[in-house]
Amino acid sequence: MTSSISGAETPDTPTGAIRVTGRIATPARVAVAGIPVLLILITPFLPFAATPTLWWGVPAVLVWMAFNVVLTVALLNVVDAGIRRQVREHGESTPAESAIGGEHA
Repeated sequence: MTSSISGAETPDTPTGAIRVTGRIATPARVAVAGIPVLLILITPFLPFAATPTLWWGVPAVLVWMAFNVVLTVALLNVVDAGIRRQVREHGESTPAESAIGGEHA
């Protein structure tokens, strides 16, 4: 923890964990996180987006975008789990976890 200008303590930057564990943004993690982005970008070219189609009584595009939101959250959780496993394998907790006494404190 470092002191800011106002005197309040601020958490240190997580560079220590990055320095010990290596790259956080690996090509595989970026590719996994990019899947929903690609699906959102191709939405206008999908057939159901150009026609007034209903899925379960809701416009198909809204259902598709809701699916993409859920997929984004799920894939970012997978990426986060990989980062946490990488940090744990190198025997060092992140500064945020050590500041509050661990992940499940």
